[in-house]
Amino acid sequence: MSAVTLYVRLSAPVSTLGVKGENFWINTALDHDDLDAHTAQTLEGEPRHAYLSFPSAKSGDDKFHTAEIITMLRPEAFDAWRGTASGQRGPDYAELKVRISQGLLRIAERAVPGLSALVTYAELSTPLTVEHYTSHPNGRFYGLPGTPERYRSEAFGVRTPVDGLYLTGSDAATLGVPGALFGGLATASQILGSAGFLRIMAAVRRGPKRSARAAAARPKEKKRAVVIGKNALTASIWRLEFELDQPLAFVPGQYIKLKVAPFEWRDYSVAASAGRRLTLLISNRTRGDGSNWADATTVGEETEIKVRSAPTGSKTTITEKCSSPPARASRPTFRCSRRWPGAESWRTPSSISAAARRTRTSRPPSPASRAARLPA
Repeated sequence: MSAVTLYVRLSAPVSTLGVKGENFWINTALDHDDLDAHTAQTLEGEPRHAYLSFPSAKSGDDKFHTAEIITMLRPEAFDAWRGTASGQRGPDYAELKVRISQGLLRIAERAVPGLSALVTYAELSTPLTVEHYTSHPNGRFYGLPGTPERYRSEAFGVRTPVDGLYLTGSDAATLGVPGALFGGLATASQILGSAGFLRIMAAVRRGPKRSARAAAARPKEKKRAVVIGKNALTASIWRLEFELDQPLAFVPGQYIKLKVAPFEWRDYSVAASAGRRLTLLISNRTRGDGSNWADATTVGEETEIKVRSAPTGSKTTITEKCSSPPARASRPTFRCSRRWPGAESWRTPSSISAAARRTRTSRPPSPASRAARLPA
């Protein structure tokens, strides 16, 4: 058994339709076991059963509004396109997806009138999609079939022949969300040892011991940032100054991820950094989330930043040596080469700037090797 899922973006929260985030099981017929008939009708755009859910309403996301509409069917219905590549399955496949999508929207509209009018984007996944992204044969929506043979098999469980490698999730237990939960519990119990399950249950009974301060603490990579200055340098560039909750140890090559909306971060280069002060220059030409935030923010607004490095955030010691020019040279120049950790030979950089060459010409460096701490 597999499924088709319609992923939907909405123009407004479903609370405008009186929905608080609850799930809907929609049935237009009482025969839930006739999967063959249901599959045939789904392919014609008339599904008899569907499940409707609103992930954004559950997560509290007030920026992006989403819905999912799911119905089960036989994966064999898509055998004509098996072995084809994603995005290259032809017009018949595309037309079928449109027909199924329209049918799912119609049945969802019966449960939540007005839903279709909020749809701004929709995309359908099929059993071929599930197989492509999860490697589950035939796009099996719930993983391995829950048959007696499966549970009698010696391979059933969390342990594997590879020492230290464990299975988890629904394939290590039973089907569905509860099965995935039990699979995770069984795996953690095995890893913790013979008394692992008892230790987990004892921890559950004790409950969390975090203090209120610890519960509110930010992860180490995040810093609170308060806007303390805002100036328009040009019609399209804002100069924003922030005060952080702790000093920023900035290293050249690093950049800042700025939180500009719930679940939305944007990358910016650092214009200036000193202690707890941070300055960014933000263009509003793209009219995206970052642009809109920069336009709307005011002094006193609080947000968050994360410091990132390109590419790894680590420092690498690079040894550099320069050779002195010949004593009688008419135009003294200095040839420098660098060696990276682990390298067996010295290499001359191919992109030394003209300014760097002038500096080396006018102020001869010491012939002795020197080490410079440079960002990776």
